Amino acid sequence: MKTKQIGDVIQTRLYLRPLGLSVCFYEIDHLLFDTGAPSQRKHLKKYLMDRPLEQVVVSHHHEDHTGMADWLERKKNLPIYMLPETQRILNHPYKLPMYRYLTWGQMRPVQGTLIGEKIQTNRFTFDVVRTPGHCQDHLSLVEPNHGFVFSGDLFVSSRIKYSLHRGESLKSMLQSIEALLSYDFQHVFCAHAGFVPRGRQALEKKKKFLHELVDSVLFYYQEGQSLEEIREKLHPQIDWNHLLSRGEFSSRNVVRLIIDEFSGQV
Repeated sequence: MKTKQIGDVIQTRLYLRPLGLSVCFYEIDHLLFDTGAPSQRKHLKKYLMDRPLEQVVVSHHHEDHTGMADWLERKKNLPIYMLPETQRILNHPYKLPMYRYLTWGQMRPVQGTLIGEKIQTNRFTFDVVRTPGHCQDHLSLVEPNHGFVFSGDLFVSSRIKYSLHRGESLKSMLQSIEALLSYDFQHVFCAHAGFVPRGRQALEKKKKFLHELVDSVLFYYQEGQSLEEIREKLHPQIDWNHLLSRGEFSSRNVVRLIIDEFSGQV
């Protein structure tokens, strides 16, 4: 675990070194955005116990973002703000696929508090923006007066690595990027990329990349090529994610998703 001060924001990054994975959560003006992974509970309890927190917002229900939400709600009596869809899931969390359980750990039940249109701290006012795509219950926080965004898992990278979960939506992701770009901001605090100082430009690059990816898949699809043939053109390497997740996290999902969501437009 490593913390870093970036202006008014404290970034905490959790590492799963054997797997080369990490995830960030953020603290600003007594507000916590996301809560880390359940596999790190022992370390996070020690860290969070002494933090002067007043409220928590979770970007979505995934376990690497909600791992300490139940503990913060129960032990520190903090409101855990979330969307209604997130609340429905976290009231009765589903059993994770084995690869996710082994990676991040199982999320625990959280009562949650429904989030409104804004989140207010002593010094900042955040607009709550629904940003589905990575999953349907995803939100971001935008501080337009200070020009920064807490984006959860919407950004991650300007290029996706040709591997998506089955529940993701590229069409929704593009619409969510457009929604954020309608605000005036420059900096992005991402759950995996960390602090992105030219975040607006990075989101614009991701938008451009996704449009080009959709165009490429549809071009091959119109030529009559099969899903597997298109996948091999885009991702010729062995897809270890597909094998380890039994197809839930897979480059095949990218091709299938684009055909399902966009082929009716050509």
